[in-house]
Amino acid sequence: MVNASLQRFADYDAASIVLLFIWLSYIAAGKLTENTDVLSQSALRVQQGRRIPDIPVQGSKELRQVIQTMNDLIGDVNRQESMRKDMMQDLAHLLSR
Repeated sequence: MVNASLQRFADYDAASIVLLFIWLSYIAAGKLTENTDVLSQSALRVQQGRRIPDIPVQGSKELRQVIQTMNDLIGDVNRQESMRKDMMQDLAHLLSR
């Protein structure tokens, strides 16, 4: 009788541990997905030609590297766009003389 009770308790413990790991995996996957969603939305905005602020650098080491590279790319695109606008204004000014 005691062995059967101990076995049931051990079964409940194992099930609790499995459920805990499933829950923790779900939380971790949600955090990773959240960061990649922000990254993909930012890439889409850049593709559409919209200016965006820097993306917060967070997440795993690899994800932080990708985000930092994306921030560098965004900065380059923004600088090039500013230079293009300045050049067009200068050209319009020269042509209006």
